[in-house]
Amino acid sequence: MIELELAAASRAAHALGVSINDVVLASVGEGARAAFAALGAAVPAVLPASVPVLLPAGDGRTNQVAAFTARIPLADVGPARRARMLAPMTRVRAADARGRPLPWFVRTPAGARLMRRYVARQRVIGLLSTNVRGPAESRLLCGAPVERVWALPVLAGTVRVGVAAVSYAGALNVCLLWADELAEAGERMADTAEAAFASLLAHA
Repeated sequence: MIELELAAASRAAHALGVSINDVVLASVGEGARAAFAALGAAVPAVLPASVPVLLPAGDGRTNQVAAFTARIPLADVGPARRARMLAPMTRVRAADARGRPLPWFVRTPAGARLMRRYVARQRVIGLLSTNVRGPAESRLLCGAPVERVWALPVLAGTVRVGVAAVSYAGALNVCLLWADELAEAGERMADTAEAAFASLLAHA
């Protein structure tokens, strides 16, 4: 887990004219470059990442999410430039996802089966990334203070890397989870992503 100061991450994002999510994706992209190198594989031009967005509450329904695909550029441009390249795309695609209603069939058993089959065979998405805005103040659980919160990334089907960022009481915690087959390449990805975060925050 990578633990960051939320205020510093916010300042870095503001200085770059991007969102905190762009900072996360850009740093993860830097880590992905290192992972491909550790695997002895060619670095692709982009890494497609599925990013969920919370949908506006409507017709009595809440906690519905859609997703958009962020194509993280993997050129050797550094995390700051990568974040600026991402920002226009993520801004437009997130707004588009929020403006479109979920297809009716995704709420049906048949739709769920179709999605499971797609996830098990798809070759479109290479990374699952999510971010959650948590409470600004610390909370109590059964009378005891909750000192730290982190989100557990998920791996599904053919996707081998997941990233989850959550803010809580002034901290931004970013967790990376990778499939066992990536072994040391996954560790290299996490270490490089952490260094990219540090570089961005140091120059905010």
